[in-house]
Amino acid sequence: MGNHARDSASPWAYEIAWLAIERFIPCVVARGLLTIVLERSAPEVLWILPGLWQILYSLGLFASCRLLP
Repeated sequence: MGNHARDSASPWAYEIAWLAIERFIPCVVARGLLTIVLERSAPEVLWILPGLWQILYSLGLFASCRLLP
């Protein structure tokens, strides 16, 4: 997305793309931390990770949806 915006003719496209990425990054960090914590503290419940990852991904999309093309 950043490369596409950089090649765009609009000077604001790169700025808006970077803002969307900044709003999406916390959900990626939360997914990683949640995975590490569950793996170390409760490995018997790792089966719930795919559902939790989908929830966090959707939260990231909703956080950045106004800035996405």
